[in-house]
Amino acid sequence: MADHDDHRLGDLYCARCRETRSAPELDRNLWCEFCLSEARRIAARTGYVAGGILGLGLAAWIWLVQRPSDLVVGGWMATVVAAFWLGSRISREISFGAQRYKHRPR
Repeated sequence: MADHDDHRLGDLYCARCRETRSAPELDRNLWCEFCLSEARRIAARTGYVAGGILGLGLAAWIWLVQRPSDLVVGGWMATVVAAFWLGSRISREISFGAQRYKHRPR
């Protein structure tokens, strides 16, 4: 018997923390507000770390392999910042999606 089968009318279990909550307190994937904010916080931290690693790797490649001239330093810096931003956004979405998949209701 699944966890969601033995509940009182209107009460469900959060799919992540397994606490009993009323139905309006859960989102469509049966996560409570605390678990949702905690997963977003973890995903944001993961995103910043991955974006930083990508940005530093790109900066090292530019500095050591490309050896930019003084005329286009601003363009290279903008490229590194864009790589950091895109890498962190993509990693954040992947991390949040992986957490959602791992704690999906069955």
